[in-house]
Amino acid sequence: MQYAHELSIAVSAVRRAAEVCRNIQRSIPAAMEKQDKSPVTIADFASQAVICRALGEAFPNDPIIGEEDSAELRLPENKSSLDGVLSQLSRIGLEGSPEEICRWIDRGGANSFGPRFWTLDPIDGTKGFLRGEQYAVSLALIVNGQIEVAILGCPNLPLEPGGTAVAGTIFSTVRGQGASVQSCFGESSCNSRLSELAARTRRNGGCGNDLFHGARPRGERAILFRRVCRLAGAGHVNVELGRRAAV
Repeated sequence: MQYAHELSIAVSAVRRAAEVCRNIQRSIPAAMEKQDKSPVTIADFASQAVICRALGEAFPNDPIIGEEDSAELRLPENKSSLDGVLSQLSRIGLEGSPEEICRWIDRGGANSFGPRFWTLDPIDGTKGFLRGEQYAVSLALIVNGQIEVAILGCPNLPLEPGGTAVAGTIFSTVRGQGASVQSCFGESSCNSRLSELAARTRRNGGCGNDLFHGARPRGERAILFRRVCRLAGAGHVNVELGRRAAV
């Protein structure tokens, strides 16, 4: 399968990042303020560090356009936040010095790109994350101006309609090869084509909204719902994964 290696690495990286985000969300960290005044948390930095480390090792020549850089973490007044990132990465088995971890984060700071690059939003929906609601870890590979591989990790989204969010959900797709859904954290062995999950939902008398417990999704949940629907659409991915990824 074309892009099989990229898909495998990306899904694994998103899964580890989602684990970090889930661990941090359970304690709801204090938000810092970026210069543009948008909220950002330890989870943003830790998630980007996890994914950029994995992609950098597997595809060292691929630029990564992420959301964060380590400039604020390096400030003396934010030492406690940097220590928090180190602690959370250690919790999932990733060890590194403060300088190494800042370099992992900055690996996602590409401001130019070629025919092939990755785009990352380490927490897509920071406000939803801080409220304990829906958010996603969003990653895509762009080749010649088209998204060829896309992964959406949704730690708080139940794997099955009407289920619990314990397992979380990862949606993944390769252009022209359909989309799949699987457990985010491995508590379930389910790994289905997204079309199969939709069919089961319809057989149970529901619709796509049932993935969100039957209610019409609003706010951050509505954004996530639209992106999931686009991810499933005919093997094509037209979803913007991160504010800088425009196709």
